[in-house]
Amino acid sequence: MFPNGTLGAINEIPAMLQQGTCDVSLIVTSSLMDLCPEMGVFDLPFLFASYDDARTTITGDVGKYLSDKMAEQNMYVASWLTMGFREITSNKPINSLADFKGLKIRIQSNAVHQDIFSALGASPTVISFSELYTAMEQGTVDAQENPYVNIYSNTYYEVQKYLVESNHVFQVASLLISKQTYDDLTDEQKGWVDAAAAYAADVEWEATKTDNETAKQGAIDAGMTFVSLNHDELLNATKGVYEKYAPQYGEMLKMMGK
Repeated sequence: MFPNGTLGAINEIPAMLQQGTCDVSLIVTSSLMDLCPEMGVFDLPFLFASYDDARTTITGDVGKYLSDKMAEQNMYVASWLTMGFREITSNKPINSLADFKGLKIRIQSNAVHQDIFSALGASPTVISFSELYTAMEQGTVDAQENPYVNIYSNTYYEVQKYLVESNHVFQVASLLISKQTYDDLTDEQKGWVDAAAAYAADVEWEATKTDNETAKQGAIDAGMTFVSLNHDELLNATKGVYEKYAPQYGEMLKMMGK
């Protein structure tokens, strides 16, 4: 095992899996779009209503379709995992759609996320994750968005006042095995690996849900003011994002029944 990027940066790992120099890695779908552009569908806003909705969808036809696409890139999708919903923290109160107007919010480098927050009326700003805490501390941005686990573990409650449950993006990840590594296994060994990956997914989905709830409560206990937004209001405001990306993801959305 090579933790914390010691084997390579996240954008380098897919090529290593293709070449067989890395055997197995867990990678979020947004980091796989160069190899499989269809993975970008998961960045669309308010795509899933719950963990169960997301898992049922990703283990259905769309999951098989994407697994076949990844196989063309010499990678075997052993199972689908998640980091859960992305939420918002802010130093300004956010109680409704109107409060997003002019809000300086840090986002990762992602065109769809930029379109989401622009549609909400905010001013999205790309800042690297390593510089985010300082940017909030110095007031370079008013807000940021991440899963609860990241919010709590990075102590954003020290520099942000409001914890806003927006559920704007549900983050999906894949447990990938180099096709070269997988194909070298016997049929019996493949069965072991597939069973282990399926079990790992069951554990990981439940653990992610629990860990995010624990982190959410931890941030509240640390002094953050919790706000739950009207998701229907936000979804209506971001319909234009779906219209913009319909040529790219329309067929995928039909496959999902969305």
